[in-house]
Parts: sequence; C-alpha cells; structure tokens
Amino acid sequence: MSGHTPGPWIIECGHIQRDSGGIRYWQVSDGQDAIACNQFCYADNPEANARLIAAAPTLLTALERLLGEVEEVSLRNGWAGRGGRDAARTAIELAKTGGAA
Repeated sequence: MSGHTPGPWIIECGHIQRDSGGIRYWQVSDGQDAIACNQFCYADNPEANARLIAAAPTLLTALERLLGEVEEVSLRNGWAGRGGRDAARTAIELAKTGGAA
C-alpha cells in the first residue's frame, strides 16, 4: 500500500433531489478522484466532518514540521519533556500506517 493521496483535498456538500425524496451527501476529493464520500450521511455535522477529513494532509504536514522544529529546539536547549512530542509521533504513525508497526 502506498502513501495517502497528496493534498490539497477539497470538500463538496450538498443535497440531491430524487423522486423518492432528497439525499444529503458529502465528498472529499483531490479535484479529480473521490477520497471519501457518503451519500447517506445522517450525522448532524457532515460538513464539519468533511472539512476535517479534507484538512488531514495539511494537518499531517504541519504536525511533522512542528515536531521537527520542537525536537531541534529541545536538543539544543536540553529539554527533557516528551509528552507532547510522543503524542505527535503517535498521531503521525496512526496517519501513515493506521498504527501498524
């Protein structure tokens, strides 16, 4: 399995009218292909969930960059605190491998 689809990802939320009624939907795409979508979304906040999914590549890149900067400053200044750095490493691992080592 290769890495995730590169960002940026975009969202589209809307309503499709059918003969039998309407259907709310959301879709996250890279502008060409769907990354994630749900045509039967019954959550109260589908747009907010789609925005979070669409922001995932940007969030991952920002977290990786921030972790690198924090580790550099920590080494330079001899800081021992690791809780936040360990949490960031865990989040990055989950994003990249689903937690599988």
